[in-house]
Amino acid sequence: MKIEVFARSDCCEDQLHDLDVKVEDTINDMHLCGHFTGHTNLGGRVAVWCPHNTRGRYVQIQIVAGNLNSLTPAEVLVWGVHVK
Repeated sequence: MKIEVFARSDCCEDQLHDLDVKVEDTINDMHLCGHFTGHTNLGGRVAVWCPHNTRGRYVQIQIVAGNLNSLTPAEVLVWGVHVK
């Protein structure tokens, strides 16, 4: 599974930074999929690859460092395979 988070291209480039991405089947027990450290540029992209065989229905993206904690992504894409 791969999760991509895109920064806005019109403003707010400092708002997409230091992210934890969590995935799970329930919202009460989220597990860390990956982490991104640093900042993006205007219109930048953050890609996080989850460990092999990661399964989940829900995705949580959270800023975990820094003084600015506003998160306004332009788009979030989740790539995976449908499993029954």
